[in-house]
Amino acid sequence: MPSDVASNSQLRTFKRCRRKYWLAFVRRLHPIRFPFTGPRQLGTRVHGALQAYYDVTTDWAHGRDRAIAYLESLRDQELAKVEEGGDLGAILKEHDLAVAMVEGYAAWAVEEGVDVGLTPVAAEQLVRTPSPVPGVDLMGKLDLVVRKESDGAEGFIDYKTVGDLQSPLKHLGMDEQFRMYALMQRLIAASLGQSPVRFHIYRMLKKSKRTARAKPPFFADYEVYISDPELRAMWDRLFGELTDLLDFERRIEAHPERHRSIAYPTPTRDCSWECDFYMVCPMFDDDRADPEHVLVMNYEEGDPHAHYGDQLTSDPEPVE
Repeated sequence: MPSDVASNSQLRTFKRCRRKYWLAFVRRLHPIRFPFTGPRQLGTRVHGALQAYYDVTTDWAHGRDRAIAYLESLRDQELAKVEEGGDLGAILKEHDLAVAMVEGYAAWAVEEGVDVGLTPVAAEQLVRTPSPVPGVDLMGKLDLVVRKESDGAEGFIDYKTVGDLQSPLKHLGMDEQFRMYALMQRLIAASLGQSPVRFHIYRMLKKSKRTARAKPPFFADYEVYISDPELRAMWDRLFGELTDLLDFERRIEAHPERHRSIAYPTPTRDCSWECDFYMVCPMFDDDRADPEHVLVMNYEEGDPHAHYGDQLTSDPEPVE
């Protein structure tokens, strides 16, 4: 059945690798066991800690304590599962890195006053709006929605754990996630009769323990403004992407036996850490292998959008 919702990560997967999309979003498979550590897991840890830090129901003054408590609770849960395949040393090492990053972030936020003049509106806000293609909605999760006290303008902050603070800037002006989220907020604001969102903050946290040998800075903010013409262009782009995605889903569902020509892979050096199907992918191109047996033993079906929950904003007016 063709998708009725589409997220930025879903579209990125579709454009990145047809095979991965087929397995994750058409066949709806995910690993039975997830690794406790790695680049994606570190990002998830830090995002969870920052969600606790920016608890919109209480004072930000104690955000650091809430964030560290969250990380310690997560560490204890993972250590309790070490016998299921977790690496004790790796878990502790990654926990220490996450704590160092969050503690440094808390100090930086206060010293630099990056949150001064901002009022939290919602953390991890789930949003859903109509897309350019009838019957398909756009869906996303905003890390932190804030309001400027100076003029009441609303925007959002997106956290990124990065290896360095310069490389991400090379593509920031072309970042599709920012454009898609800005477009969705624009649609919601229009449906509610509110002023359109005008600012978006890209907040980077460097993966560093900030030791004596490490070179600062370790954190950075970049405010991005996306114009109405850029949003209209994104609307047109989404129409093309979603049209191609739906056509792909129909073809692969009608002819799964032709997966090599329809759901072909796009291998890169990043596959080993970013793809959940790294170990089984090559088997689909080897007639001597049995990829379906590996899938049965190591993967299970589930909703690929389950992590978004069901608290979604809906029914905004289409963009003009």
